[in-house]
Amino acid sequence: MKITIIKNSNHFFLKFISTITLIFAFLTLHLPQAFAIIEADREVIPGEAQYVGLIEQWENYEGWYGICSGTLVAPRIVLTAAHCVSDVSEERWLRINFPTHSLKLMDAKPINITGFIYHFKYDEQQSYDLVDLETNEVLESVVGYVPPGDSEYDDDIALLYLEEAVSDIKYPKLAGNSTKILPNWRVYGWGLTSSDSSTLLSSPSNTLNTTSVKDATAEMVELLEDPMNNMLGAYQLNNFGSIQTICYGDSGGPLVDGKGVVIGITSFSMAESCEEITPAVYTKVAKYRSWIYRAMARLKVSVYRSQLISLPIDGGSYHLPPNFKKPNKMVVLTIR
Repeated sequence: MKITIIKNSNHFFLKFISTITLIFAFLTLHLPQAFAIIEADREVIPGEAQYVGLIEQWENYEGWYGICSGTLVAPRIVLTAAHCVSDVSEERWLRINFPTHSLKLMDAKPINITGFIYHFKYDEQQSYDLVDLETNEVLESVVGYVPPGDSEYDDDIALLYLEEAVSDIKYPKLAGNSTKILPNWRVYGWGLTSSDSSTLLSSPSNTLNTTSVKDATAEMVELLEDPMNNMLGAYQLNNFGSIQTICYGDSGGPLVDGKGVVIGITSFSMAESCEEITPAVYTKVAKYRSWIYRAMARLKVSVYRSQLISLPIDGGSYHLPPNFKKPNKMVVLTIR
């Protein structure tokens, strides 16, 4: 059993894998971490934001566990972050749970995910070290390619394709370049409500959470020394001086404006803990409207073709989830 260490100066995440002989130490802020809401300013009202689902992955001996959040943007399409799925292989299983009127996870109906597509440049711009497991010697430092004028933080965006259409949930509007973004921003997500990540895999939140946040993009730009043209920054302090923001359990979830228009996708935080006062960073949806529609069309066609070929996976060394129909291999795509 080998270990992948995903690292930057603020975070360390361990993930067991059995097929490689090197440690990949990713020196980047695009971390496969899932965030959740802390210091929620109110409870989610029944019927509110039912388009926000909890994405789960199946692991042997662990079962289903929450990895990210996502936003239903079409009957079979969910918008989320690239880092939620970029390391998921075609022979793994994902599903999503949308809240019912009760907003309780136990009442949600899981829907299998049959394919996904994420931005090609997300992988291209990653920087990491290849490290020998026995000697800890750095064998090679791989520097991601970031085109002139772009940012290494861009392109954290993905779409998921659902096995069946969702017809009873109204999905939100997506911001465009001409959209007038209103104040009173709000972020939604599933997951833990504090920095203690020791139970992240087994204990996502049983309830959809939300909190209000304010625009902090200017502060984020200064902090990261990057123009961040394709990103937004946000957080808010409550009356007690505590931060209202994201934490482990909610990556890929929506940031909405005062009219409920989706303006951002939860991407990452530089904070050492969820309680640290620093902006969270969101992919700016308006900058990716064209990509979303192109990727949606490509994903639909690719999933349809894969169903015509209909080559089911054999499960290999993986134990199929209980009551889980043996699926075709998941469609995994990237597109610029």
